[in-house]
Amino acid sequence: MNLVIILPTFNERENIELVLDALHTEAKSIPRHTYSFLVVDDLSPDGTGDIVRVYQKKQKDTYLLEGKKEGLGKALLRGMTYAVDKLHADYILQMD
Repeated sequence: MNLVIILPTFNERENIELVLDALHTEAKSIPRHTYSFLVVDDLSPDGTGDIVRVYQKKQKDTYLLEGKKEGLGKALLRGMTYAVDKLHADYILQMD
């Protein structure tokens, strides 16, 4: 089964890599599932998206979806739509 974990972000430059590393470590310990990590960033002025783009080069199961700042609800909806339509999620989890 394909599980997509959505991480909505805004100004998370300082900790996004630590969170993604921890999630990847945990995912490895749970067999029988495919994991994808979708960072939904509202064009953070601190460069969160830039950190995620670099991170994607070493973790191919990490995705970045950027859009204008419209609040958490819209970011989650954007992420869920992408998870189903593009990543073919069987299950979606979201973190906040």
